[in-house]
Amino acid sequence: MKTTNFKDSVKVNQILPIMQEHFGQSMNLARIKLMALLLHALCVVQTVSLHKLADAMPTAVDKDSNLRRLQRFFAKYVSCCMK
Repeated sequence: MKTTNFKDSVKVNQILPIMQEHFGQSMNLARIKLMALLLHALCVVQTVSLHKLADAMPTAVDKDSNLRRLQRFFAKYVSCCMK
């Protein structure tokens, strides 16, 4: 299990209320939190590689868990928006 950086968690927590205000009516809190983590990871690694993004997400879980979470998020997004 990896350790989280406190500063990174603070950054994610700062953007979370803004995203909740914007997406709160159309998206549940778990997805909003994932988007905040993803946004932070995108700024850190500056790439769209899911493996690198999963590794850069400031969470206490394993990289593979983050990777699978991102895969499920995008699979759900693509399936609901392509109908």
